[in-house]
Amino acid sequence: MRLITIEQARSQVKGDAADDAMLQVYGNGAERHAEQFLNRRLFADASELSGAVSDAPAALEAAQAAYEAAIEAANDMEEPARSAARIAACRERADALTAAEETYRGMVATDDVKDGILLILAALYRDRELAQIPSGAYALLWPYRCGLGV
Repeated sequence: MRLITIEQARSQVKGDAADDAMLQVYGNGAERHAEQFLNRRLFADASELSGAVSDAPAALEAAQAAYEAAIEAANDMEEPARSAARIAACRERADALTAAEETYRGMVATDDVKDGILLILAALYRDRELAQIPSGAYALLWPYRCGLGV
């Protein structure tokens, strides 16, 4: 967990140290779910955000170089392997672009966002087969959401 502490997680579910491994898994999942809902990356502090933003151009350049190399390699293949390799290269580049976009939209996690993450974590802890995230979590996260789309 990058944004909430194990102590916060334990307190939220009224657990103890025996639950730590499970809370770590649910906390990581809750943080990732919040990022997916918000369409942006979350950071613990401003220096972490700044570092990620400054690293993004190099990551994009590396993704472009990998794409070009993969397309070049695909040109030497026979069909249908050529098409499959081209599609895979396009997907990897698209994933890198999405990651960069989410990083550029990134924000330092506010207390509201952390509270939303803790609500998601508690719901996962209580119901291992959770079908729906609590509406209170979405209410806390909604003001920070971007790229709403459909």
